[in-house]
Amino acid sequence: MGTQRLPEFDEDGLLKYPGQWSQSVARAIAQTDGIGELTEEHWGVINRMRTEYMLFGTVLSVRRLSLGEEREKRHVHELFQSYLEAWRLSGLPNPGGPARRYLERA
Repeated sequence: MGTQRLPEFDEDGLLKYPGQWSQSVARAIAQTDGIGELTEEHWGVINRMRTEYMLFGTVLSVRRLSLGEEREKRHVHELFQSYLEAWRLSGLPNPGGPARRYLERA
């Protein structure tokens, strides 16, 4: 199996061109960032974040994500190290300003 070439990232470490996202890109980012192999739980969070973003065009709150996954907030941190990392692996665009700061603190 060849190595997945990663696309370009912006100054915040998020995909510069979100249209380049794919599951193989997410897997490569996970390996590069030390997350390791993505499990069904990882994919559940990634798919929920992508769906919510496509429907509402906004950052999904950690509380809503946690309720949707029937998990506590810390579960996202256990899986991804941070909410921003989950956003990064989901290939979503940089939300900018306050929303990005929310992702960093959540």
